[in-house]
Amino acid sequence: MRITATDNILLAGKIEQDFAQLEIYVYEKEKGNLYVHHDILLSSYPVALEWLGCDFGAVEQNTGARANIGIVATMQPEIELWDLDVHETVEPRAVLAGSNGHKDAVTSLQLHHTRQNILASGSADKVLKIWDLQTQQALFSYTKYKDAVQGLLWHPTEESVVLSYSGDNFLTMFDARDVDSVQKVKLPFSIESFCFFASDANRVAIGTADGGVCIFNIKTFKLESGKPLKLHDDAVTGLACNSHNLLVSNSLDSQIKITNLADMSVIGEQKTRGDKLFGCSMHPDVPTLFACGSSIGECVV
Repeated sequence: MRITATDNILLAGKIEQDFAQLEIYVYEKEKGNLYVHHDILLSSYPVALEWLGCDFGAVEQNTGARANIGIVATMQPEIELWDLDVHETVEPRAVLAGSNGHKDAVTSLQLHHTRQNILASGSADKVLKIWDLQTQQALFSYTKYKDAVQGLLWHPTEESVVLSYSGDNFLTMFDARDVDSVQKVKLPFSIESFCFFASDANRVAIGTADGGVCIFNIKTFKLESGKPLKLHDDAVTGLACNSHNLLVSNSLDSQIKITNLADMSVIGEQKTRGDKLFGCSMHPDVPTLFACGSSIGECVV
């Protein structure tokens, strides 16, 4: 049961018919060993996940006691905060809900990069909210979407700027301190995923529903090329960029591909046994370690 300093921890949401749970995996890189350490039963299907490494009662990460908190968005309007260190826990430590909460399924989450008590959430209720985890209250709501908010990202360097996309294929960027700063553009394809370049905070890779990837410049607020680069045979459900200027994409076609962003050339690909592949992440400390979910109920690393 003991987790060592060399273990990598992976958090995944699992759905099996009417059964939903949060799974905490351990990955031992040296042994190539991946297993579920323990799991937590959920009352609704998980849609988006975040991990918080400190107690959410603290104002800033560096002043808070170390903790392992799983933040879970589900098909319900509530956002649940679970203590991952407690085995056989039956209820979340806290729930973000109430009169100032979302009114429909929460579809996307992201913690702020530096202010770890600040969480952004997007919902099918066509609202993006910014929460203070310390008070468990919504600080800000942006309500001018015409469709469900399907994805969101905090800007890597501008700490109050949020980029998002909605079901009507609008890309929206605004500064939470100035709602009149909103920029919007409708893209000529269906957006499935996106991520910022690790090497350039002005550029965003966008994955499309038909297997393409294109580059968007948020400084000019325009696409850098007219036609997306066709990388996959089906929807690009996950994108992650590492510090080596490499883009990793996964898709419903079961393929993982590595693209060099310098010249947009594919330098590696792997067909997995995971069938359809879902949301992904890059290891924050190991730029060559990547993980995503799959339709066979197992994580792919």
